Amino acid sequence: MVYTVGNIETIVDLAHAYFRLVYRNWGDEVFKLMEIPVQDYTRGNILRVARRLSLNVTTNDADELIWWGVSIAVPYDEEHGLGLEFDGTGICSINDEKFTWHEGELIIA
Repeated sequence: MVYTVGNIETIVDLAHAYFRLVYRNWGDEVFKLMEIPVQDYTRGNILRVARRLSLNVTTNDADELIWWGVSIAVPYDEEHGLGLEFDGTGICSINDEKFTWHEGELIIA
């Protein structure tokens, strides 16, 4: 949880980058059909348009951390949402996929 609180800007950046990636892949017509107001999905507003945010933590019987992540229920992909998984040093995957940044854009491996 400490990482999450201390790195909320990174989480916001990834949530916004994920939206831009989905928008590029699906196209404007899909968002119009779903009646998703694209103009509301600014970086500053990206977490406000989420349906739900949750921090998920898994520990063993000794209360040692095994896994943790942030789940964001996004209106444009309610079936899958956005899952950010952490490896103890930082965010290691998005929806169980490795990722990189290139010129400010998110690339899912």
